[in-house]
Amino acid sequence: MRRKILQLMLVIFVVVALLVVVASFWGYATFKSSLPVLEGEVQIPLLKESVTVYRDSMGIPQVVARSETDAYFALGYLHAADRLFQIDLTRRVATGRLSELLGPSTLYIDRYQRMLGHYRLAKKFVAQLDSQDRERLQAYLKGIAYWVKHTDALPFEYLLLRKEFKPYTMEELMSVLSFQTWFANYLQSSDTRFLQIAERLGREKAKDFEKPYPVWAPFTVPQQNQFSLQTWLFKRYFSEDLLPYHMAHSSNSWVVAPQKSASGFAMLASDPHLETRRLPQFWYLCGLHVNAANLHVLGISTPGLPFTIMGHNGKAAWAFTVGGIDVSEIYQEKRHPQDSTLYFNGHKWYRCQTLVDTIYISGEDEPYILRYKQTENGPVIWTADSMKADYALHWAGFDVNLAKSVQAAFRLAKLDNFEDFRRAVTSFGALDANWTYADIRGNIGYQLGTPIPIRPFKSTKLPVPGWIDSLKWQGFQPLEKTPHSLNPQRGWLATCNNKQDDANLDYPLMGKFAADRILRISELLSQNRKFSVQDMQNFQMDRVDRYHQRWQKILLGVLRQNGRYALADRLKKWDGSMESDSREAALVMLFLQNLKKYMLEDELGEQLKFLFDDRFEQIYLQGPDDYFDDLRTKDKIESREEITNRALQTTLEQWQDRPWGEFLTLTMAHPFARVPLLSNVLNLKYGPIPWGGSEATLNAAFFWEDKQNPGHFKAIVGPSWRFVIDFSDPDQASFVLPAGISGNPLSPYFFNFFEYWKSGKRWIVPISPEKIKQRAKLTLKLTPMTDRE
Repeated sequence: MRRKILQLMLVIFVVVALLVVVASFWGYATFKSSLPVLEGEVQIPLLKESVTVYRDSMGIPQVVARSETDAYFALGYLHAADRLFQIDLTRRVATGRLSELLGPSTLYIDRYQRMLGHYRLAKKFVAQLDSQDRERLQAYLKGIAYWVKHTDALPFEYLLLRKEFKPYTMEELMSVLSFQTWFANYLQSSDTRFLQIAERLGREKAKDFEKPYPVWAPFTVPQQNQFSLQTWLFKRYFSEDLLPYHMAHSSNSWVVAPQKSASGFAMLASDPHLETRRLPQFWYLCGLHVNAANLHVLGISTPGLPFTIMGHNGKAAWAFTVGGIDVSEIYQEKRHPQDSTLYFNGHKWYRCQTLVDTIYISGEDEPYILRYKQTENGPVIWTADSMKADYALHWAGFDVNLAKSVQAAFRLAKLDNFEDFRRAVTSFGALDANWTYADIRGNIGYQLGTPIPIRPFKSTKLPVPGWIDSLKWQGFQPLEKTPHSLNPQRGWLATCNNKQDDANLDYPLMGKFAADRILRISELLSQNRKFSVQDMQNFQMDRVDRYHQRWQKILLGVLRQNGRYALADRLKKWDGSMESDSREAALVMLFLQNLKKYMLEDELGEQLKFLFDDRFEQIYLQGPDDYFDDLRTKDKIESREEITNRALQTTLEQWQDRPWGEFLTLTMAHPFARVPLLSNVLNLKYGPIPWGGSEATLNAAFFWEDKQNPGHFKAIVGPSWRFVIDFSDPDQASFVLPAGISGNPLSPYFFNFFEYWKSGKRWIVPISPEKIKQRAKLTLKLTPMTDRE
């Protein structure tokens, strides 16, 4: 009997094993069938004429067509073929429909996006598109739809989620455009977090977490009567008694004029910083070429939108960083004491508009019914019942014409001069962006593209009484009064999320500005020499952190006070390098992170991770002593010295003379990498690997503490592409992506750029047709049925 049971168990095991093998082969074959055709010929009856797609050995596509509509059809086809799931996720985030795909865990995102109303804005402005823009967008949408309908299999994510791709509509595309302009501001804006801090600590204490742009920090636009920047930087920045305030978030771009260029032509360098831990990465690099329409453009787009948002057309180049301008306002509404649907507008009680949305949730039988209020100031995003107050958000995106944003986005591809550039980038809706420009004629320029609200008050980040008419915005600053610069005498312009201008303006520029990376690039570009393409590329890889050398000085004093003289002498020699092998970098950064936690974790809780080092420094050096008292210890009051020494002790225990790369690591992973077997089969995760840099280095690495491993950090944001062009030869423009052009892990182009990105190596992508053909390794011809007949 026992023998029969063992035989039966063996048979069952063999059958199960065979089923697993068959299922694995079936799954792998299905996944493989989702790969797009990359060469040969595909018959597409929707095309007017043939389109050729050339790919180089790294998989970068270049579209050559005879009409714009065919070119944009092909771009939609390529976006779908390489990044369909990314398109789907982005449109679902923008329209508040992510939970339909991923379940209840994303409901909070859907609720917020529904309240913001990107889809409502899209529906309003779709009807205002001009005929040419509508035709281009429709062609792009048709390209996506055609690939989806005729592919052998959708990307593997749909198979695992057991979902289908629903048609991508014009309203959704416009919603994504609105969302992207909002997201740029969201990266820098702290309005909502500041409101939460004010609710937690009170309005007066919340003011401690504000700060003005520091007097020592450079601006993008050269200032009137400015003396030698290089001397100024070294004297002011390295002085013993001045400590800079630090604010950081993403993105660098700079331009160099012919007189500072080794080639004698203008140069542009760009490396926007976005999340780098998720695969696939954000941008899609592609070229579009239509001779009859004077369209030759090469650069990056967002899958789901047909615009080359950064790049060049052989005659001009453009790029942007996040501006940091405050383009939103939180208004406190006065609620009626007996009726919460009534609010006071300064003259009489008005009834809020009550909006109702239905959110469908994967795995749930019943949808979530979202009811929210909207006042004349905007949607109510926060309610404080104890104060009988609602907080409404007003965003500049509610005041601009989204159809004109589409028009401006298409105009970028054909830029020819600085004035066209200025008009285009300042018509980009509510996109909060610093734009840099260079052209083949030798011009360099800068323009702040953000709509700048005209406020009748000084912004404090605290809620504004919504019932006082005199505190409402009074329109936006006109083009001639916005920060801009053309061909400055010094021969260069740079933007690293720093403040744009001051002396040239007759109004205060309000917002959240970084003052760290601009120090380093200003130091490098102020050198009395001419720069090459290699210099530009080296600067993008630079990991010298001038800001945290300020904390080096603070830590030196603490070490000496604690009798650690040998270590202090060693730290004094640190040159600011944040490379992964730097032990001094690890010491400084660990001390700073521990000091933050011991000082303010009791006050801020989870909000502490959003507190950047500049604001913390201000509180540490100038704030009231009660911030040093740990509220969790009721029987004692901690002093500044006690908290500082406690941070030092913890730091030394953690550090143990190890390099920065043992504390900071980088991992890139697809969201489905959490499925163990699938992750191993498809190679969905890379890392962790030792990493270097900080938010203050040009080769930036923004990081958060690893909750499972205190004292260790995960790099989450870094350069999302690198681009350098010297107009002495536009065909030699260099690019690099963090991972690859494809979102399919079975594609050879899924992760093929990583070693280039990691090491600083670049990939040359030409723009002229003959050079494109010479470098092509794969050629795909999209042919209308009339060609075959």
